[in-house]
Amino acid sequence: MLSDEKASIVSAYRASQQVEGFLSRHEGVLLWHLATSRVGHGLIVEVGSWKGKSTIWLASGSKLAGNEKVAAIDPHTGSQEHKERYGLVFTYDEFISNMKKFGVSDWVVPIRETSRAAAENWAGDIRLVFIDGSHGYEDVREDFQLWFKRLEFGGRLALHDSYLIPGGPSRLVGELLMGKEPIAHVGFVGSITFLEKADRSLFQHARNLLLAFVFRHFGRVAGYGRPPFRFWLGLLLSATDRSVADVFWVNWQAFFRLKRSNGLSYKDLRP
Repeated sequence: MLSDEKASIVSAYRASQQVEGFLSRHEGVLLWHLATSRVGHGLIVEVGSWKGKSTIWLASGSKLAGNEKVAAIDPHTGSQEHKERYGLVFTYDEFISNMKKFGVSDWVVPIRETSRAAAENWAGDIRLVFIDGSHGYEDVREDFQLWFKRLEFGGRLALHDSYLIPGGPSRLVGELLMGKEPIAHVGFVGSITFLEKADRSLFQHARNLLLAFVFRHFGRVAGYGRPPFRFWLGLLLSATDRSVADVFWVNWQAFFRLKRSNGLSYKDLRP
């Protein structure tokens, strides 16, 4: 099984390197690991696919584990951020081409709709949600509200660009940690926040409040957007939760397998 895991993660890495996108290696490996996990049951939902970089990681992991397919939701006309950077965009054809080129098209169900339209028409169980659509606060809050309520209890949700990076996703995570939503086992890899939909124990509630304090103060103290600081703080915080620590440890084991297989230096795999 280990050789199969190694082949899957190396293949996903090499494919993703050829696709334009905004996902780091560390974040890709996290998505791959979450997709291989049998926590919860149902499909994987990806909100915001762009050209398929993150989709490849998710589909590769789910394919390896024989889990359900990835519903890749994106109108492929770009978010407001994309339009400001690139002008008018249309990425659907390139997305489909990438799925076929890298052998995961059978594990991906493209849905060319907005997040809201897809959610309104949704039927079926969901075990994992990855949100990487518009980063405007109102938009990312709506994406969370639409899909979190459809996520199975015991399932996981991940938010890109939400860990100590200024913007809507980080603001939302800070509010969730202080709120009453049933979230527990919150962890961080790269710029991704991942969490489990579960009842909060007294310990989990206290831990969430600690994380909320970190979100409110530490980003300002150390400066937003510094990957080494985010990594070491994420490692320290992960150690306070066994479930999160297990994900963090498995992630690093995968990094080292990737390094050995591709002749990468440690510099290449830095956070």
